[in-house]
Amino acid sequence: MDIDINKYFPTTNSITSPRELKRLSGDIITQADVVSDIINEIVNNGKTDITLCAPVGTGKSIMGLWAALALSDILQKTAVYTSPLNTLVDQMEDNFGGQYVKTIKGREYEKCLSGAQNCSVGYCKQRKCSITKTVPRECGECTERECPCRNCIYTEKLRAFKRAKIGNTNFSIFMIGLSDAEIVIIDECDEVESFVRMNSSITIQENITSKQYSRHMERLEGIRDEAIADIELHDDNITPLEVKELIKRERAVNSIQSILSDYEKRKAWCVSNNKGGTTYQPIDVSKYLDSKLSDKIVIRMSATPYKLESSHVIEVDSTYPVKNRPWIHVPIGKMGRQYRGNTFDKIALFLNRLDGKTVVHCHSYAIADSIKESLNKIRCSKSLYLQVGSVYMDGYTRRDIISAFKASHDENSIMLSVNLIRGVDFPEDEICNNVIVKQPWLNPTDELVKAKNGLLRTTNWQNAEIANTIMQAYGRLPRRAEKKSICYILDTDFNDDAGRGITKNWFDGHKELFYNWFIEAEGNYVGFCERCGKLKDYISYVKYENYKGMVCTNCNLELNKMNRK
Repeated sequence: MDIDINKYFPTTNSITSPRELKRLSGDIITQADVVSDIINEIVNNGKTDITLCAPVGTGKSIMGLWAALALSDILQKTAVYTSPLNTLVDQMEDNFGGQYVKTIKGREYEKCLSGAQNCSVGYCKQRKCSITKTVPRECGECTERECPCRNCIYTEKLRAFKRAKIGNTNFSIFMIGLSDAEIVIIDECDEVESFVRMNSSITIQENITSKQYSRHMERLEGIRDEAIADIELHDDNITPLEVKELIKRERAVNSIQSILSDYEKRKAWCVSNNKGGTTYQPIDVSKYLDSKLSDKIVIRMSATPYKLESSHVIEVDSTYPVKNRPWIHVPIGKMGRQYRGNTFDKIALFLNRLDGKTVVHCHSYAIADSIKESLNKIRCSKSLYLQVGSVYMDGYTRRDIISAFKASHDENSIMLSVNLIRGVDFPEDEICNNVIVKQPWLNPTDELVKAKNGLLRTTNWQNAEIANTIMQAYGRLPRRAEKKSICYILDTDFNDDAGRGITKNWFDGHKELFYNWFIEAEGNYVGFCERCGKLKDYISYVKYENYKGMVCTNCNLELNKMNRK
């Protein structure tokens, strides 16, 4: 079947034509060719599961939407775009909402017209009439035109979402079954496993240390029965706080029932004890996904997807010039706990010498705090922005901190980030330094890591996760072909000739886990100019320049007079 896909291109004021891409063979193509490949495999070759592997900055979201618009029309099926990251759902709404997609997220994101905090604890959840505040609600007999329940924002958005050809929602909403779409586009698909596991896990406020799994099941049965009895005791006169607690208990009952069901089928869960009690996590989450994705056309997208045997892979490469986006291993020191103290001070000195705004991937709040202390110790004059969790101590959210960093008038500001390796992009020209301070090893003592090692009977999956984390962190800055940025990997363990075991030359031994767009961008570390102390422009791009006499572009000192520092 010949299909003219150009008529389905989702144009906006800022998006007027397809972007240029490249095949692994080196042939230059456009987004239209990739979308044509997807449509052809589904419509003409009968494929129902496609994985699109495309580097950062290639416009996966628009290609997924484009394919959804075409398939929805050709096959007369509804589609849904979904992602584990709310930031990507928000981006889809910001770029294409109204014209191409209808968006729904959780009730907590919508204002309740009755004046309640949000729709998740509104009067309908309390079973009260939003006008008279009496119990029970009698909406069937209501004649009030201005009734908040009748004009509920969430209900109207949900209605529009269900009627839409293309819906847009986060993965948790998709998993609870609000969408009946027959075509599913999953952005950042490699994050789905951890997202589903997080949403299906449960922590009970008791420390059950027994090594007998049956002992845990007995107690969980008791907790489930207690929760069910408590839910049944609630009358119609319920407060917003009790609504929240009731919802938690209902979710807990469902999670516990899933654990008990798996126990009967001899499917293991990971059990771990912590200060908050006992946590239960499913090791294999396939049962949650299979029930939601079976009998559907699925398009998975990511810069670093796991290539499933059951999925047809379409892979493209980056067209961004490698000299504009190099990464360089600068082995400053080890990040093991016994070495960190000395390494933090070296990292601070390194950051202090960089020109331009800098994003630092710290991987933990403890590391971020320690680097901040070291920067203060050397009296670094640069503006520091420390990423926080959901809410900062004086009311600032994580989004506020990121916005403040981007808007900072200090052209050498430093952003100490913890978990910004996905969903947050830094396309601004002045944000030109990207620093990865630690090799993101998985904790070998973590109960889930040990449980997954036992289930898979190998630890190879850990190296794949480490590689994906590094590539995703690298990809936050190179968002446009003409932008120049450098990514520095500082942990000696990344590729240490003098290392031991798995830390010795780790990158060289695991290159098969990295995509070509990352491998080709490896640059040579030359060092800082001994005259001006700067590391600028082409000093670090020796690999891509085949002539002698290179000079420091800051002070014109000849390259052969530079020393590694």
